[in-house]
Amino acid sequence: MTDPFAALLALQDLDVRLDGIRARLAALEAGEPLRATAEDLEKTTAALERRSRLLQQLERQAQREEAEARELRAERERVEARLYGGEIASVKEMEKMQERIRYLAETADSHELAALEAMEKAEELRPVVARLKARRERLEGEVARIKAEIETEIKELRRQEEDLAARVDPARAAVPAKLLSDYDFHRRRRGGDVVAAVDGDRCTGCSVVLPVALLSRVKKRERLETCENCGRLLVWLGG
Repeated sequence: MTDPFAALLALQDLDVRLDGIRARLAALEAGEPLRATAEDLEKTTAALERRSRLLQQLERQAQREEAEARELRAERERVEARLYGGEIASVKEMEKMQERIRYLAETADSHELAALEAMEKAEELRPVVARLKARRERLEGEVARIKAEIETEIKELRRQEEDLAARVDPARAAVPAKLLSDYDFHRRRRGGDVVAAVDGDRCTGCSVVLPVALLSRVKKRERLETCENCGRLLVWLGG
């Protein structure tokens, strides 16, 4: 005949193992192992998008400034051609044209400088964008790997859960009703391992030495006594 107290510990072992499996499953299904990497990927992607937009803006700005400078240089050349082509006889008109030439040259220089500054900033930004792209690719691979590992682990845990769950009812049937009632009550109240075997004169749940009177009652095995230190139900399996 199965020792009822040993049967109770065996039942608790099943329940605690199931608790651990179900807690792990909940964590996996909530994506906890993936959270930090996924957050890193999200931040990296956002940073890459910001830097990429800025790089595009700088490149477009450089192109616009260069185009504007070319137009101004071309206009200056046309004005110079008229001025030095002998078409203008009026001194006043010539002075206006010379002033226009100076303005066009200065404005073209300003646009060329702006284009150069934009190109320099873009050049500084390109390696940053490249590093962010490489980081994003690495994190995407890491996320894919972790997802695959999670899926594999979930399948294995589901298998273990099914196997253990099938053994619970037979294990409960092996425990006397009174012991089972006390066990269920304490499991509902505090969860986890609520039963501890006594080893010598110590509670194996908290390693505290039991008072002599309590130890004597536990050894009688008439009912479940409670450890005064940790609150676990005490069972004696020794002779």
